[in-house]
Amino acid sequence: MKSFGLIVLSVTAVLAGVAVAILIIRKKRMDSLVDFDDFDTAVSDEEFEHFFGGESKEDEEDDD
Repeated sequence: MKSFGLIVLSVTAVLAGVAVAILIIRKKRMDSLVDFDDFDTAVSDEEFEHFFGGESKEDEEDDD
């Protein structure tokens, strides 16, 4: 019975260690991701037009 308790304690310790390691890895990955809601980060005109669209050259010619 004593060895059964030792096995359960060992398995619990290993699972807790794995859980802590996963949490640390996730936190490091989240910190390295770009925050798209960050308005302080400058973007180029090309990036802006890629994500939000822009007037095409045909539309600009129609305006003349």
